[in-house]
Amino acid sequence: MNELITFSVNEYKKLFRQTKAKITIVLFALCSIAIGIGSIIIENNTGVKIVAPGRFPVFVLELLIGFVLPVLTIFICSELFAAEFKDSTIKNLFALPVTKSIIYLGKMLAGAAFTGTCLLMLSVSGIAVSAVINGTMAFESIGSILISYLGAFIFLGAVLSIVGFFTLIAGSPSIAIAINLLIWFVSGITGTFITGIRQFMPTSFSGWHQPLISGVNMTMALPPLLYMLAYCIIFAVAGLLIFERKEV
Repeated sequence: MNELITFSVNEYKKLFRQTKAKITIVLFALCSIAIGIGSIIIENNTGVKIVAPGRFPVFVLELLIGFVLPVLTIFICSELFAAEFKDSTIKNLFALPVTKSIIYLGKMLAGAAFTGTCLLMLSVSGIAVSAVINGTMAFESIGSILISYLGAFIFLGAVLSIVGFFTLIAGSPSIAIAINLLIWFVSGITGTFITGIRQFMPTSFSGWHQPLISGVNMTMALPPLLYMLAYCIIFAVAGLLIFERKEV
């Protein structure tokens, strides 16, 4: 366990030190600011209130969770696996006194941690913007904000497992990104037009936590949560089996 934690922390630091990772985090903060400015301009010019006071961080998350955040996860996973094999830097990791399973799980945990960092930046910046716009009312829905961002983290964790599997199959970073984007688009389109399988498609899980916020029927959140856990386990195990067979 200590080896896994140490390796995961080192992989996270390696990922975080990259310039594009820092730019990504900054862009999430700027995204909240831009959406906040846009909502103020629209409200002042039209009188239409875009979002209720205190709900701004959730509103920002809902705008990004369907496409932007899953695409971010695809790029993160490509950087974690495919780029390592392309640059042959994976040889340095295979030379470490740790098993391949530790390397694979450590990379997945590092990817999940970086995704969580992006969500944290998005939530903090969203709350800050909301505080500027709405004052103390920005903190009235803090419970809904926490549930929404935790729900998004679980959803993106499932996406990370799926993306990791297909990334290891593809090998090349560019091919991995293209394949994962294609799969995501196809899943979304299929779930839209074939309603019978919509509940099984990963693209439909982004709002799985909504019943937990509304309190209408808590049991409605359970099936998608179980599906996501099943996806995580199946694709994580499948990805691990592929990674174990990787040679350099």
